[in-house]
Amino acid sequence: MSDTLQIDNGQSSTESPEQLSSGPCDYCGTATTQRCSGCHCALFCSKNCQKEAWQDHIFDCFNGRPVDTADLLYRACRDGMPPQDEQTRKAFGFDKVLTLTEVKNLMGLYYGILISMKVSTRKVRQWQVENQLAKHIKLEYEAKTPEQGKPEFFAWFLTNEGVVDQSLPAFKVPDAWERAWQSIGSSAQKSGTEIKEIIEAWPERKKEPFLFYKLLLAGKHPQPDDPLWLCFGFCVCHEKQEEINLAKLYLSLIERCTFEEFWLSYNSAVLPGLFINKGLSPELEASGHLKVFLSLPPNHIHSVWLLKQLVYTEHNESTKAVSEDYGFANCSTAEDFVELKKLYKQLFELRMVDEMELDQARLAGSIYQYVSGMIEIESKYARLMDNRYPSEEGQSRAQTISS
Repeated sequence: MSDTLQIDNGQSSTESPEQLSSGPCDYCGTATTQRCSGCHCALFCSKNCQKEAWQDHIFDCFNGRPVDTADLLYRACRDGMPPQDEQTRKAFGFDKVLTLTEVKNLMGLYYGILISMKVSTRKVRQWQVENQLAKHIKLEYEAKTPEQGKPEFFAWFLTNEGVVDQSLPAFKVPDAWERAWQSIGSSAQKSGTEIKEIIEAWPERKKEPFLFYKLLLAGKHPQPDDPLWLCFGFCVCHEKQEEINLAKLYLSLIERCTFEEFWLSYNSAVLPGLFINKGLSPELEASGHLKVFLSLPPNHIHSVWLLKQLVYTEHNESTKAVSEDYGFANCSTAEDFVELKKLYKQLFELRMVDEMELDQARLAGSIYQYVSGMIEIESKYARLMDNRYPSEEGQSRAQTISS
């Protein structure tokens, strides 16, 4: 499929039109049987709907051309997070900005072009390849925004065109350590190596927030195999979009507070109070168990979150807490361990599952009953899920990340 969009009405499919099931259009919701001719899966009621949905659909569609950096930039703007892909970051200047404010300005600039003005990714890609990106961004904003109402990020851009224009005097590209160092308000000019040495000497509870800042400024968020995934509550998310939304929430917070406020609140387990004080209470309340999770004493966590981390990594060794609480201590073979891990992953992937309900089932010694009420499982798991400490002692037993 080329950039000229086509609708598959069934004639090019191995199925006849009447065999194609109907469903809602992926863009407007109108019932239709017409499918995209590229993937034969997505439903679109018209060429116009397919065209409007194309920038999103391209990531799922076999369409004859590979996804490129402009497509990834569009997706980053749509998600409200800086791009993660290194080629995209370099192509569109994200590797040249230091502070969170500069990142926000650059995101605003591209959001205006790609989302608000609906300039195609093909044009943006062409501008970038021809090194005409800055020129055309200026032309678009001058033509499509009122003279007295141009956004602040456009004024920033006019004094920082070199961020996106390769023909202008080269910017010194900061490394990730320098970028994070600037973002916490440190003005001293130090190299990445010097900054790393300073951070390594900090206490762990101060170092973790700095490393978290460094990750967010790179347009990323912690993954399950990163200790920061637990430290900052990404374990409470049920899907990728929730993790992106949580990263955006943290970016909003660190825009409004100093690093000193952030790390001291984190160290004292009062980050929820900081969210509230900075006007982010509704977003915090909408983030599931995040508020309760971030209120736990330093380095303490319910073992259900350690279990969730285990099942979303490649590791086949559990902590003592998870082993005793969720039946891995009962596994006599490696196959038993892997099967039990897969079963818990299947459970967590059900959106209706509440991790704290599973934790309560652990305390009551009824894990098998709880899990079998959610998914169909074999009776052999009753033995494996027989945890060793379903007692009042278990209710007060604190599980530490390092246990």
